Amino acid sequence: MTAGQLSLGSELASAPIACARIDAARVIVAVNDALCDLAAKSADALVGQWLDAVVELMESDLGVRFLEKPSPRGADGSAVIFLTEVDPAGVHLQQFLSFVPDLFAVFGFDLNAIYRSESFLRLLGDTSGFELAKLIHAEDLPTAEAVGKRVLAGEELVEEEVRVCCTDHTYRSFSFLLRSDQKSRTVSLIGRERSHWKRMLDALARSEGQFRVLIEQAPDFVLVSSEGKVVYANVACARVLGMNSADGLLGRDFLSLVHPDDREALIGPRHDDAGVAKPTSVRFVRADESVASVEIGAVEIEFEAAPSTLYVARDLTERRRLEQQLLQADRMAQVGTLAAGVAHEINNPLAYVVANLSFLAEELPHLTRELGARRRGEAPSVLPTGLPRRIVPLEDIEQTLAEAREGTERVRLIVQELKTFSRPSDDDAEPIDVRDVLDSTCNIAWNEIRSRARLVKSYGEVPLVLANASRLGQVFLNLIVNAAQAISPGAASENEIRIVAHRDDRGRALIEVSDTGVGIARHLQRRIFDPFYTMKPVGVGTGLGLSICLTIVRALGGEMNLESELGKGATFRVYLPAHSLSVVPSARPRMPGDLRAPRGRVLIVDDEPSVATSLRRALGREHEVFVAGGAAAALELLAANTFDVILCDVYMPGVSGLDLHDKVTLMDPALADRFVFMSGGIDQPARTRLEATSCDVIDKPFAMSDLRALLARRLGNAS
Repeated sequence: MTAGQLSLGSELASAPIACARIDAARVIVAVNDALCDLAAKSADALVGQWLDAVVELMESDLGVRFLEKPSPRGADGSAVIFLTEVDPAGVHLQQFLSFVPDLFAVFGFDLNAIYRSESFLRLLGDTSGFELAKLIHAEDLPTAEAVGKRVLAGEELVEEEVRVCCTDHTYRSFSFLLRSDQKSRTVSLIGRERSHWKRMLDALARSEGQFRVLIEQAPDFVLVSSEGKVVYANVACARVLGMNSADGLLGRDFLSLVHPDDREALIGPRHDDAGVAKPTSVRFVRADESVASVEIGAVEIEFEAAPSTLYVARDLTERRRLEQQLLQADRMAQVGTLAAGVAHEINNPLAYVVANLSFLAEELPHLTRELGARRRGEAPSVLPTGLPRRIVPLEDIEQTLAEAREGTERVRLIVQELKTFSRPSDDDAEPIDVRDVLDSTCNIAWNEIRSRARLVKSYGEVPLVLANASRLGQVFLNLIVNAAQAISPGAASENEIRIVAHRDDRGRALIEVSDTGVGIARHLQRRIFDPFYTMKPVGVGTGLGLSICLTIVRALGGEMNLESELGKGATFRVYLPAHSLSVVPSARPRMPGDLRAPRGRVLIVDDEPSVATSLRRALGREHEVFVAGGAAAALELLAANTFDVILCDVYMPGVSGLDLHDKVTLMDPALADRFVFMSGGIDQPARTRLEATSCDVIDKPFAMSDLRALLARRLGNAS
C-alpha cells in the first residue's frame, strides 16, 4: 500500500467504491485501488493531477458519467470524494431526492457522510454521523445507540423513531429507516417527520373526496365497467349519452351503449406494444337514438375490489375547443417563462442609465444657478475648499443624455427580443463596423472586467455587417461579461480577456471573445446555448443570455460556436456575413414617416401620469396636445373639442381604452377611426377586439421617431 493510499485510511483504501482525497484546489492527494482500476493508472500517476481532468478523461474513455459524493472538508480544505458510476436514471434520482421533503443520507461505517439530500442539510445542517448523534434528544439517545449497534452488527433493515434537534433549534420527531450494506460498508438513512405523516394521512382523506368531486365534475366522459356491466359513470358520461342522471346507466351492458358497427374496436387489444393505452374514435348511441362521436381510451383497473375497465372519452367538438385553449396556454406559459429573464438581461444597460440620470440630477441645478449668476454678473460660487465650483461642460451633459437614451433604447430592444424570441426581426438594420460596437460594449462592461483580467483588443480589417447596433451590442456584452465572470476577481494581471475582430477566409466578419477562466467541460458544451441552461450560481444568471445571442446572430445570417477546455478558458466565435456597400444607397431614402407631420390636435388618454406627461412634453412643440387621465375625462374633452388623433392606452382601470372606443363609436364613428392604441402587451380577447377595428396599434416602449412617423402618416391622410 502506498503512502498516498495510507492517507485515505485502511478502510477507504480497500473500499470497492472509487475515492480520492483532494486538497482545497481539488488536486488529488491520495487514491484507492478502485479508482486506480477505473482510471487504468497507478496511484503515483494519479496523485498530483486535477480531479476534474481525471474524471473527464475517465468519462470520455469509458463512455459513462460519474457522480461525486464529497465528505465534509477538513480544516485544511481537504476532503474525500467518492466517485460512483451513474446512468440517466441515477441522475434523475438524485434530482428527485433534492426536492422530496424526506431526509436522505448515506454514511460510511466510519460515520463519515457520503451523501446528504438538500432536505437533510436544510433541517439538520452540515453534519457527519458523529455530529448527528449530538443532535438526538437525551431521552432518545439510548434507543439511537442501540439502533446504531444493530446496523453496524449487520442487521440489514432497522426502523426507529427519535427526536432530533433541527437547525431552528427545535426538537422534532422523525421516523428513521436505516439499511446497511456490508459489501460497500455503508448505511443508508431515510427520515420523515411524524407530523408530516399525519399531514399526509389527512391529505389522503381529503384527496379521496376531492378526487370523487373532480371525477364527477370533469368535462370528460368517465365510465367503469366490470364483467361487461356499467358500475360507475360520471355526470359528463350521462350528458354525452343524453341521459338526465348517471344512475340510469348503472347495471347496463356497456357494449349496448356503443354503435353496433364500432363495438369491435372496443373488444380488441387496448394497448400498443409499449403498453400505452390506445385512444379510439367510436360512436355511442344516445338516449334519443342520435349518435355521439367520441375519442375513447381504456385501461384495466381494480374498482371496488373487482377487476374492471376504466373508459375515458371526450366529445370531439369539445376536444377541438380544448386544443385551442391548450395552444393559447402554451403560448402564455412561454411568454411567462421568458419574462423571468428580463430583469437579468436589462441590468447592464439599466445600470448606466441610472448612473447618468443621477449625474444629471446632481449637476443640472448647479449649472442652472451658475448660468443665472453669470447673467446677473455675480461671482461664481465656490466650494467649501474655497475653489471655484467647476461647471460641467454642455458637451458632457449632451454625451450623458445620449448614453442614457442609448441605454433605454437597448432595454426597449431587449424586451422586444424577449417578446419575439422565436421570431427574431432585423428591423432598423444598417451597415455598421463591429469594432465600434465592441469598443462601446467594452466600456460598458469595464467594471466587470478590470478586477478580473487584462483586456486585450486585436482588430484587423473587418468588413461592414448589416445589423442593428444595439442588438449586436447585446451579443457582445453577454460574451464579454460571461468571459469576465468565468475568472475569479483579484488576479487581473494574471488573466486575460482577448477580443479579436478580422475578416475570415470566407470574407465574413469574425469576432472572437476569449478568456483564461475555468473553461467548460466537454459534456456540457452541447447544452451551453440551450434556453435557461446556466453554469452560474443562483442569482448570477438565468441561462437566457447565450440562447438569445444565438437567436440574434442567426437572424443576421451568421453563426456562433464555442471552443473550450476545462481549466484552460473558453473562446466564443461569432461569424457575420459581410455587407456590400455597393448595394446600399449613400443616404437612406426618405419614407413618408420621415416627413414632418402637419400640426394637429392630439388627445393623449393614459392612466399613467408619467407616460402622458412625457408624451405631451415630447409632442408639444409640434402639435396642440391635450391629456386625459382616464375614459371619463377623455369623454368630456371629446364632447367639447375636435381632435385629429387620439392616442389611447388599451388597459385602464374602470373603462378600458377599447370600451372608450366603443362609446366614441356610438357618438361619432368618424372620430372613432382617429384612435391609435398604445399597449405594453395585449391578451387574446383584447387582440380580437382590436382586429375588429381599423385602428393602428403601437407597442410600448416605442421610439419617439416611430410615434412621430405614425402621427405624420395619420395627419397627412387627414389633411
